[in-house]
Amino acid sequence: MEENNISFREKVGDNPGSECIIPDEFLNKKIDIIIPGNSIVVLNGNCIHGSYPNHSDRSRPWFSLCYITENEEFVVGNSSKREKIYLG
Repeated sequence: MEENNISFREKVGDNPGSECIIPDEFLNKKIDIIIPGNSIVVLNGNCIHGSYPNHSDRSRPWFSLCYITENEEFVVGNSSKREKIYLG
């Protein structure tokens, strides 16, 4: 069996995500998407997402950027620690 690589933050076997309630109509409707290297993915903030374990000898670098309408409520998150930054 291949070993999982430790990410920059979580230990092998940890689940860094938040728990959520999935409506019955969306249960068991997971869709896998395979993204080539050097690609971008744009997700709506309501999209439940994740990844499979990394069995390679390379890390999975990523950059995350969020935007939201001014004065809109948002969840800070368990590990993301989102915060407001005013641009103008």
